[in-house]
Amino acid sequence: PAKLKYKVFIIDEVHMLTNEAFNALLKTLEEPPEHAIFLLATTEVHKVPATILSRCQRFDLKKLTVPELAGYLKGIAKSEGIEVSPEALELIAGQADGCARDAVSLFTQINAFSRGKIDPKLVKEVLGVVDQTVIAEFIDSLVTRSPVRGIRQLQNLMDNGYDLEQFTKNLIEYLRK
Repeated sequence: PAKLKYKVFIIDEVHMLTNEAFNALLKTLEEPPEHAIFLLATTEVHKVPATILSRCQRFDLKKLTVPELAGYLKGIAKSEGIEVSPEALELIAGQADGCARDAVSLFTQINAFSRGKIDPKLVKEVLGVVDQTVIAEFIDSLVTRSPVRGIRQLQNLMDNGYDLEQFTKNLIEYLRK
């Protein structure tokens, strides 16, 4: 490093390296320069050779919970002077699927439409979150074996501009709860 004590090298998606690349990396990991820190990031640890893993400290990162994300967003809202309801924060956090970067991105997107105040209705409008009564009606059509009614409900959602991928996520979350 030119000015600092350490130089950090981040190798993202390390599981994508070839065998030859892993062999070259292994030599460096066995005798690393004192100033070098290597961060090997992957979502598929099982694809990283054991010879590499045995020379690393492993940190498994987990997704953040909805309350953790909501608290994080609450801090951002407070520092930016944005009025936001706890229910809206939970909705945003739930849509972020445990990722702080996604939560902040969604929050920023919603804030652009907010005029300084974010409520659950605005969150649902901007993100295309389907109301739970619509989801309950769709589940009822499945339970009562009324496929025509279910297909009509899906068509109605599409006609009103809802994203079916988002509807599926909301459906799964509803069923999970």
